[in-house]
Amino acid sequence: MLFPKEADRTAYNHMGLNWNPEGHGPLKDVFFEPHLDVHFYMATTDYRHSITNDSMVDPETEDLLVQNIEPPRDFLPEGYYRAPNTSEPRMGTHYADMSSDQLKPHNFSNIFLFGGHNGNIVFWEPMLTRKYLLSKPKFSAKIPQPNAYPVSGYYPLSYSVKYDKKRDLINVSLDELTLRTASYPGNVYGVDSCLDSKMVDIIFTHKEAKPSELQIPEKCQPLVPMIKRELS
Repeated sequence: MLFPKEADRTAYNHMGLNWNPEGHGPLKDVFFEPHLDVHFYMATTDYRHSITNDSMVDPETEDLLVQNIEPPRDFLPEGYYRAPNTSEPRMGTHYADMSSDQLKPHNFSNIFLFGGHNGNIVFWEPMLTRKYLLSKPKFSAKIPQPNAYPVSGYYPLSYSVKYDKKRDLINVSLDELTLRTASYPGNVYGVDSCLDSKMVDIIFTHKEAKPSELQIPEKCQPLVPMIKRELS
């Protein structure tokens, strides 16, 4: 589902809801509870649809090797590592906090994951069991933060899963949105290089950035006086 124009300043451009009525692997007795995967994607839909599954290809092919190329460590929070055999078509490989109690047998209800492919971060994802959602939760928690970000825009510091009694539905939201500057904007995010086009839009259209927030690469330094004039 593509996000509306109002979400253009965030790091995310679309989302996907995946219903798993019988759960899925790879860990025995962990993710086999019926659950929803709530993917917030920053990669483009075209890039996503190019991602294959390791069970769909010969293990000697380049596809599998590409799936297992990990993002730079700074793009993942401390303690997050690749979960083996979690590559999915049109998603990528999943990364989890390996110290989380949610990974203990029969303990999973609500966990926050990151997703990557070919060295890129593709999504951030709350994963929630049906049983948990039916409990009408009123939940909010901080999201472990990486030290670097793949595309400029607003990222959440926390997320929430809350039952709305009036509308009889569950709201799953990314909260406390904070502006982050990309460490390397790549083509999988649909933005231009140097000071990426998303940050340019934030600066010149919405004027929400501060010069101190902009980690301008050396090659882009000629842009700095113009940016400071625009923001002053």
